[in-house]
Amino acid sequence: MTTKPKPTQNNGFPSPYDVPTIPGTENWQRMYPYFQTFSEEQREFEDRQLWLQDKMHFPSPVYPLDMITASCYFALSLYTTRIFCIPPANGIAHRVLNGYVYIAPQAVTDPKEIEERTPLFQDRTAFYYDHWDELYEGHWEPKMKALISDLKGIDFSDLPRFEPESVVTEHTGLSSGHLLVESFHKLINNMHKCWQYHFEFLNLVYLSYLTFYDFCKRAFPDISDNTIAKMVAGVPGVLMFQSEVELGKLARLAVKLGVANTFKKGLPPKDTLSQLETSDKGKRWLEAFERAKDPWFYVSTGTGFSHTARCWLDDLSVPFAALNGYIERLEAGESIERPVAAIVEERDRLRKEYRDLLPTDEDKDVFDEAYDLLAKVYPYAENHIFYVEHWHHSIWWNKVRDLGRLLVNAGFLGETDDIFLFYYTDIEPMLLDLVGAWAVGPGVPARGTTYWAKEVQWRKRVMRAFREWSPPPALGSVPDKITEPFTIQLWGITSEVLET
Repeated sequence: MTTKPKPTQNNGFPSPYDVPTIPGTENWQRMYPYFQTFSEEQREFEDRQLWLQDKMHFPSPVYPLDMITASCYFALSLYTTRIFCIPPANGIAHRVLNGYVYIAPQAVTDPKEIEERTPLFQDRTAFYYDHWDELYEGHWEPKMKALISDLKGIDFSDLPRFEPESVVTEHTGLSSGHLLVESFHKLINNMHKCWQYHFEFLNLVYLSYLTFYDFCKRAFPDISDNTIAKMVAGVPGVLMFQSEVELGKLARLAVKLGVANTFKKGLPPKDTLSQLETSDKGKRWLEAFERAKDPWFYVSTGTGFSHTARCWLDDLSVPFAALNGYIERLEAGESIERPVAAIVEERDRLRKEYRDLLPTDEDKDVFDEAYDLLAKVYPYAENHIFYVEHWHHSIWWNKVRDLGRLLVNAGFLGETDDIFLFYYTDIEPMLLDLVGAWAVGPGVPARGTTYWAKEVQWRKRVMRAFREWSPPPALGSVPDKITEPFTIQLWGITSEVLET
């Protein structure tokens, strides 16, 4: 990156090559994979793109290891381009600039490519839509639960002074050092597989929403985006609300058992739990808490895309504050239920009113078909968030912390979370260094015990500088038309938005 400002693009967005390096962060690019940074040899391509800052998923500068979730955007793109072959779209490219993630929607402009994709798109999407419940409930959910179970089983124990007797008696042929490196590979592959599952259905949900959305916009030019969203609100089976439901159950139980005052003392959560242990009624509440917390307390306090936001289980002060609020409302005679009936009533009213405005039976049939498909598939848009960003990722970040503690104990890092300053391809050499020195025996130091301290301090200074910088909201050139479905549905970026 040049440090000298240059003229901006004609549309008012600067070229990514015009953005100066933040003083004190020179050569920051080496913190990230080479393919995630802007590069002179790719400049002709990159200057032609519209790069949008991904504030939704990465509102802050991204730690190098956290960029694994941005790397997994390739799963989004391959389902668009290679699997479901969506005719006008090629997914998204992404880059990091001064620690911030930018994405660029990719359109298909070749009519022959669109023509070739169309029958593949029609056949493949039809198969998933026709078998939706079977594929989701019978295959996707079990796959995700098995993946999470595998993740929980990954172990990062410190290397032993001597191998256990079982290595000999069970002739495993595998040392603890090998198993450590293998566990690391399992950890990384587990995240990549999670994101393959992540997008197996998601493109199709957003396509169905866009189909309904486009019909409504054509039929009712003045209809608001919020009104369209309300027409699909209140669909049953949304897991993202279940954690809130479980908190409500625990609040009611606390009131029923007469232990509510324990929560209202304002003690730290660990002290509240300790006090509950002292009575039979408190123990009954704790039994319910134990049943509820896995998986329903694996709720990230952020987007889940970064390690910096902890989940409820890591910081019980968050759910306990909400729990105390529920208790106070219950004792005041107030309802703590979500107004589902009112939401459903408004949804059904809006749907009928707008359907009745359609001039022909043919229009009504198209409206019904698009709506019915969306109502069937839409719960996945919410449910996958709980499975992936909350349940899975909360466990994954903590497994990384387990590995960070191992490297702290080995003298490679000063603090557990220092591990997030390194992309995962930088971590395997640390483990090989550690295992090599451990294998030789006492007295042979691992180079990492003296090599990494200075690098960690430099990276911390760079991250602080990134946080003090204000990134431009967009870079590069505005395309003629936005057609990538995720950019439209998830990020809300359309050609019309860019014109305003």
